[in-house]
Amino acid sequence: MKRTLKAHLAVLVVAGLLVGSQALAAQSATSAGGRYAGVPKGHWVVGFCNGMTGNAWRAAHVDAWEQECKLAEQAGLVSKHYTANVDGANAQVAAINDFISKGVNLICIEADSGPALGPVIQDALDKGITVVSTDPCGLTVKEGGKLIIVNGDNDEYMRAPMEYLAYRMNYKGSVIHLYGLEGGWAGGEVRKAVVREVVAKNPSMKIVAGVACNWLNTKANAAITSLLSTHGAAYGGPGVLVAAEDVGTGIIQAYESAKVPLPCILGDYTYGFLRACAKYKDLVSCSNVYPPSTTRTYLYAGLLSLDGYKMNASKTLVGGVPNSITTPMPFIVVNENQIKGNEPWLKMLRPTTKVKLLKDVVAEADKNKLSDNATLDGWLTMQELIDLYYVK
Repeated sequence: MKRTLKAHLAVLVVAGLLVGSQALAAQSATSAGGRYAGVPKGHWVVGFCNGMTGNAWRAAHVDAWEQECKLAEQAGLVSKHYTANVDGANAQVAAINDFISKGVNLICIEADSGPALGPVIQDALDKGITVVSTDPCGLTVKEGGKLIIVNGDNDEYMRAPMEYLAYRMNYKGSVIHLYGLEGGWAGGEVRKAVVREVVAKNPSMKIVAGVACNWLNTKANAAITSLLSTHGAAYGGPGVLVAAEDVGTGIIQAYESAKVPLPCILGDYTYGFLRACAKYKDLVSCSNVYPPSTTRTYLYAGLLSLDGYKMNASKTLVGGVPNSITTPMPFIVVNENQIKGNEPWLKMLRPTTKVKLLKDVVAEADKNKLSDNATLDGWLTMQELIDLYYVK
């Protein structure tokens, strides 16, 4: 399998590691030529509903959808696309109902509102609309049915960086856990469980605080500021880990404002956070990459279903749920001078997860003048998706 990176992003270079069969391939995000080779033209009408706004990942997520739809329109696979960029369950339900009234063939959903979306998704399915969702939303997913589940690898998203950071902390210390939501999204529960599992297997590590931050730097900043106002330096320094999801800049700013030494940080994949980390030579930090371009995969999977492609049942059964596709995490970024290749935490990485050095990422970003809000990204091509998950 190959993996595609946006042309303006740094191509992954793995220091001391073999890329193997999971090699990355460069492909332009600006041309439709050859992108959908062999896939029948359908002139389908498609819609995407994003259920939360306000952070860089969401902006890149929606932008990737817009880019891919325009390419699919150029190639004759899509005749029209709609985008609903909203907040909350009520707004998502209203947007999906609007898509249904417009007669769309495919609805893709970032199902932040979970089971609250179940009834409207069922309505869409009953009307013959194909639905690609990040969560079953309380519905029973049937093998070969019109409801398709596509998610990033939420287990690996947290496990790889947690194993690295636990190693760097000599498997001891206090952990402040800043997660996304309190509940409602199955993927988020997987992420939380992984953090707790890694901490639990190391007796000298302990979670001392847990706060939902809705993947917003403002809320992460407020949470850390509050904790530091109470605990001060006891919640800073190399003996403390802030294990966060999709937030990093707000954490660093909170520590800098409180004049408390920075802890070890599991942050995000924006260039702003990466540049902030690079200012601290000895900072133990890690960035994981939950690709914003999963929206491209939503569209691919939906179009393939509309065109009659059949999923391989043995390869699309995830956690007991059929019709499920898990997109891999491309790589993690660590603040190291080099990776020797024999570090014990490397054994915990899946073959699909590679390692990039922070100094190299920042140098490449500066060279290409990428903004602080730009994000690292990666996605499977349509052909790769077919090869991995569909019947030949």
